[in-house]
Amino acid sequence: GQGKVVAMLITSLGLTGVTNKPDIKTITAPQQLDGLRVSSFAQPSTTYTLLSELKRKHNLQKMEIVQAPFGAQLATLEAGRTDIATDIEPNVSIGEAKGYRRVLHLGQFHDRQAITGITTMDATIKDRPQLVQKFVTALQAAVGQMYRDPGISYAVAQKLYPQLEPKVVRRAVDVVLD
Repeated sequence: GQGKVVAMLITSLGLTGVTNKPDIKTITAPQQLDGLRVSSFAQPSTTYTLLSELKRKHNLQKMEIVQAPFGAQLATLEAGRTDIATDIEPNVSIGEAKGYRRVLHLGQFHDRQAITGITTMDATIKDRPQLVQKFVTALQAAVGQMYRDPGISYAVAQKLYPQLEPKVVRRAVDVVLD
C-alpha cells in the first residue's frame, strides 16, 4: 500500500557484544574482529546484514558469523560456539551480571539509518492529519519524558522484566537512554 514513515523510533543500532574470554580486548576497529566468532540473530536480521557488510567491506575473511535464534545469543558464548555474543538490552546487561564484559558496540561502525519507524497510509495522513500529528506529538512527549525522568523508564522496564534484578534493569535502561 501507499504509506509514509511519520516517526522514527530507532536510528542507531543498539547491538552490543559481550565476551567471557579475558584475551579479547575492546573492539575499536573492524579488523580486530578478524579471526573471531561473532553471534548474530538469524538472517535476514539487521544484525546479520550489518555484520556481513562489515566482514565484506573490511575483508575479514577469518571472521565467522554464527547465527542463532533471538534469545540464544548468550548461550552461544556459554557453549563456546562464539567469542563475542551480540545482543540487545536487557540481555547484554544480563551478560554483564554474569561477569561478561562489553567489548563491541556495532553501531560505531555504521552510520545512523532508518531501522524502526512508524508508518501510516497516505490516506490516513490526508483524511486524518490531526490524528497523525497527535500520535507523533504524543510519541515525542513520551520519549522526552523518559529522558527527563528515567525513573519512569525503570518502572516500566521492571514491569516488562519482573524476573530480572532491579540493578540489571536499571543498567539496561541507562544504556538504552545513553
